[in-house]
Amino acid sequence: MHLVRISIEGLPQGRAEAVDLSAGEALRKWTILPEGRLGTKTLVTIAASIAPGRIAHLLAPPLLKQCRGSGHLRTEFVCLREGRDAGVHGAVAGGWQLVDGEWERFSAARRHAVEHEGRGRSLGSATPLGNLVLAYGRAPKPGSSDSFDFSDTEYPYRRISSLLDPHASLTHPVRFLERISAKAHELGTPRQKRFLVRLCRALASVIEPDERSARSRGCPPALCVSQWATRGFAFAPAWARLRAWERRVACVVIDLARHAYDAFPRCESPFDQSAVLLLDRPDRYCPGNRLNRFFSALDELLPRGQIVVTLGRAARERMPRVLEEARLGKPAPHVVRRPPYRSVRIFPRLARIPRGSVVLVQVDGTLPNFALMQLSRHLKARGHRVGVSRGEPSVEQPSAVYASCMFTAAASLGRVERLRERYGERLVVGGSGVDLKLRLGLEIEALAPDYSLYPSLGDRAIGFLTRGCPGRCAFCAVPQKEGRIRQVADLDMLLQGRRKKLILLDDNLLAHPKAAELLEEMARRGLRVNFNQTLDLRRLTGEHADLLRRLHCSNLAFHRRVYHFSLNDCRNLEALRRRYDLLRVTSADNVEFVCMYGYNTSLAEDLERLRFLRSLPRAYVFMQRYQPIPGGPAPDLSRLFDEQSNEHLDALIRLVFAQNMKNVERYYRWLCLEYARQCGRIHRGLVDTLFRYNYRHMRGAFLQQLEEMARARDRVDAPSRASRRTL
Repeated sequence: MHLVRISIEGLPQGRAEAVDLSAGEALRKWTILPEGRLGTKTLVTIAASIAPGRIAHLLAPPLLKQCRGSGHLRTEFVCLREGRDAGVHGAVAGGWQLVDGEWERFSAARRHAVEHEGRGRSLGSATPLGNLVLAYGRAPKPGSSDSFDFSDTEYPYRRISSLLDPHASLTHPVRFLERISAKAHELGTPRQKRFLVRLCRALASVIEPDERSARSRGCPPALCVSQWATRGFAFAPAWARLRAWERRVACVVIDLARHAYDAFPRCESPFDQSAVLLLDRPDRYCPGNRLNRFFSALDELLPRGQIVVTLGRAARERMPRVLEEARLGKPAPHVVRRPPYRSVRIFPRLARIPRGSVVLVQVDGTLPNFALMQLSRHLKARGHRVGVSRGEPSVEQPSAVYASCMFTAAASLGRVERLRERYGERLVVGGSGVDLKLRLGLEIEALAPDYSLYPSLGDRAIGFLTRGCPGRCAFCAVPQKEGRIRQVADLDMLLQGRRKKLILLDDNLLAHPKAAELLEEMARRGLRVNFNQTLDLRRLTGEHADLLRRLHCSNLAFHRRVYHFSLNDCRNLEALRRRYDLLRVTSADNVEFVCMYGYNTSLAEDLERLRFLRSLPRAYVFMQRYQPIPGGPAPDLSRLFDEQSNEHLDALIRLVFAQNMKNVERYYRWLCLEYARQCGRIHRGLVDTLFRYNYRHMRGAFLQQLEEMARARDRVDAPSRASRRTL
């Protein structure tokens, strides 16, 4: 992010100030503001206006102090926020004002000539991730402690706090250097090593003494700053030898590095990303003969950094002209993110669908759509050209469009509505997400699938041997959609002669009377089978278990042995344990249990299920949130929490499975939100567990969201508590 211009009303003596950082088509890298109260207040207002994160309640008190009780302050600004690809910029206009002692955001986009208004959340509510705004006051000082775990919701405020509060402290320099050095040398990651070397180079260029100065201070040249990047360096003694001004300058550079590292956790080069750096009178703590070296170090350390600084007259005159003339003309490098892991790549780059073709649209889902594969074979047999797409394709003049929507999620239904607007009467939509009764014709359902529609399947087959289920679970679409259990295909139809891997979509295979015969045929053919919709452990017999052991039951990628079962309630757990023992699982096996939550179970029942699964050898859990089917029951969360919920949550986070499961993290997140919404409380241990390994930089923002939900619950409960006290 870069600042283009900002206008401020309510400065000293009622002045209005306009700061323009543009220089033609480029932006100035260095902007010098006048010294004194006017320059300082301008920096404070810039920091309060463009700092990301929901920290307005923290900014209002220092801003009121700056206004000296007048309460009149209003800003309007234009910023550039970079897109996912290098060189793509979006202009964002915004504004803030003090109203009744509150720092409130208002829309200013229409009052500025911007390319387009930024999408998503505005700057004031944007995550601190990827939006780096730093500000430092006239007397920076190192912190006394720093846990680096984002344990509070105010860490975005700490990036600018030293400018607003003279008593605020920065990052603990020794602890941060020790942490980065340990990661660089003990873990041996190239990213950490490059980061440490670059940081130490910047520090050395400012504070490293020459040989004579080092000798006069009793500091041997071996302890100069250029040696700080070596393995096992003792930072505490070296820091103790620094003089006062060296510590102040170094703590600014180290704090800058820490927050750059936090803002771009997945970027190979955090220093090379865009940033806004505000400095108030650095000539107050950096000697005049080192000030230009300090500026040059910042200029080199942040090649895409935009620096706004207030300086005294003498320091202003010594400012190198080459820095004043520096421009940010080239697009900023984008944040490099790791590609998401996908065990099965279903959709390669799709070919362009020509005009006049029949378009088959897979609205959602990660697996190939079996209904579309059968429909494709039917249409091709009638001489139609067929193309498949996903999401919301834009195809010119299709002869017809058939879309399959599997889920009732808002994103899926939104895609369906946009497809209807685009294609009108040419669109036919089916699938369990929109209509449980609309089905393909019987003659189409009897056809073999068209595997050419999804060439990325390779040697894998997919489909149903049986459909239906004898159960009558209210939360399930199968009883309404499929009805009684029956066989609908054979292995020859699905495998088409040459495939040895099968993704089986059957709803409840073990409930079919001929389940043993079907398993026997799969074992005889030597198939590797992924039971994608799980098996019913309650129907497992000794014969079934023997056949499943002969089969190579696999995960979706077919690279390890996995049995798939479901466990949606706590009925007859000991009987299930006896059924489980029939499998005689070994160290080569993995057993996944799909557990639904958010339907009608309590936290105590969820905990009982998880404890049961933890007691089974080689078992792990896949937590799946309930999604209502069309016309199905809404979630019943009235029993989720009780008087012992806090103890249940304590016990929950003590349960540790051998496998790291992201779906359990989603369950923990859902519990955190529901606990705050229903009970008005935050379970800190559950939050700590949720962010122990992943997305630690987002912990503060999540805590703030929970606190807002808890406060909203308190406001709802306040009248009832007052009435009880009255009675």
